[in-house]
Amino acid sequence: MSKRVVFDGAARAGMLKGVDILGRAVEATYGYHGPCVMVEHRTRGLAPVFTRDGVTVANAVVLKDRLAELGARMLRDVANGVARQAGDGTTTAVVLARAIARGMWKSLSAGADPLRLKQGMEGAVDWVVSDLRSRALPVVGERVAQVAEVSMRRDGAVGRLLQEAFAAVGQDGVVTVAPGFGRADRWELVEGFRYEAGVWSPYLVTDGGPLVAARVLIYHGTVTDFVDLVPILEQVREAGQALVLVCEGMEERPLRSLALNVRRGTFRALAVKAPGLGDRRRDWLDDLAVATGARVLVPELGDRLDRVRLADLGFAGKVVADADTTTLIQGGGDRAAIARRIAGLRKEAEVIRALGPGEGSPTGKRHDLDDLEARIAALGGRIATVYIGGVSEAEVKERLQRAENARRSVLAALEEGVVPGGGVGLLHARAALARLGFSDPDRQRGAAIIGTALEQPFRLLVAHAGQAPDSALARVQAAGHPHWGFDAASGEFCDLVERGVLDPLKTLRLALTQAAGVVGTVLASGVVVMGETAGLPDLGFSPEWAAATREDPRR
Repeated sequence: MSKRVVFDGAARAGMLKGVDILGRAVEATYGYHGPCVMVEHRTRGLAPVFTRDGVTVANAVVLKDRLAELGARMLRDVANGVARQAGDGTTTAVVLARAIARGMWKSLSAGADPLRLKQGMEGAVDWVVSDLRSRALPVVGERVAQVAEVSMRRDGAVGRLLQEAFAAVGQDGVVTVAPGFGRADRWELVEGFRYEAGVWSPYLVTDGGPLVAARVLIYHGTVTDFVDLVPILEQVREAGQALVLVCEGMEERPLRSLALNVRRGTFRALAVKAPGLGDRRRDWLDDLAVATGARVLVPELGDRLDRVRLADLGFAGKVVADADTTTLIQGGGDRAAIARRIAGLRKEAEVIRALGPGEGSPTGKRHDLDDLEARIAALGGRIATVYIGGVSEAEVKERLQRAENARRSVLAALEEGVVPGGGVGLLHARAALARLGFSDPDRQRGAAIIGTALEQPFRLLVAHAGQAPDSALARVQAAGHPHWGFDAASGEFCDLVERGVLDPLKTLRLALTQAAGVVGTVLASGVVVMGETAGLPDLGFSPEWAAATREDPRR
């Protein structure tokens, strides 16, 4: 395949064209007054996706000009990097990246050295991050709801529901969001190890109440004969307890015999399907074993049902199961062992989130991450789900996306604290740049690029609210108060911390570092080499477009 080589100014100008196109599309959603963006669905005939999520818009924009597409891809990398690590703040990251790209292009066009320019930017980013950390406020009480409501754009009571949910689950619990089935938003709490698989037979459903004081038998295989179960059933009965059998498969004859004996009152027992699918099933069974204190029995390793002892079983104080779900409450597992396993799963999840573009299948990474988060939720023992309502399916999907961003914002805020929102946190960080002692002019220019970029989120938010950015900036600077800024929801200048307009420090930190890192590396390149595609068939499929218009808008 022949190659196209583009040098210096022409390469950067072409990429900047793509940066401007994608940046303008994403920036339209910024702030309280930012409108939705409508993205055509990849399948003809299906309704378009309406979104205010920056990363979704960024992934939907694919340009025909190959050089401009490289610039657009640069911003997509920034947005996706922030989305993987923080979940929210993707639009802020794009706003910063576009401003940095324009400033860097001007300096390079004026003859600045790319390496020293990049060094100045990196030094400025470090100083700004340090300043933000020093001004961060802890997240306690009402601030949880306030952080969430900023992401929700003061829509409904989702912020209050998230605050209640996080308070209910505690440090080791998990909060999720899901589509509701009505107009109202609500939340519910589930305690214990819960997974999406139910009983093997409708005759075993615990309609009469939960199964209490249950011993848990975990079998990574298929039950073929009821006689194999009789010895352990009798041991459990003699101990005055019930048996919960968790197995990968169960043939009809032993299932029918078990159901008949349960109905007659001979045994107190329940047979449920094993959690997980495919290769992940064994991991789920190991999690369940840790949660209940059981041992996973594997036929391939010589384990036999007719030789099971009470010592092989785990314990659950209460078990509730229906056709679709199983919940084991008050498991008998060691709390320290559970905590170690949760910590290990969280490390695995962080590794996946840290993967860059092209490192593994996007679909595979998403599925692996979803599975890890589900396992962490089950092991945590307390799962709160906030159900998002709406009038139409499109409204529910759009609100659900904002609720997911709000949930991730709360997690980020709880981790590193918050700073005043509305772009003011970044705006006041410019003062830290005055302490930089760069003597080299190009490094000074790099620091100045970052200083100018820090103004852009505030300017954009004010402009979308119908105010003059220069006048608003002058009013905030004249106030001389680090928390003073513009509340776009009310249209007033006020103390943003007192008003509850807050941004998670982690979100701003990642947005700035990702924007400066990606843009600085790409635009410092002096030559672009691309493959020519003339004459190749265009099948009209883009993986980025497909991901951006998937039916589940959460990412």
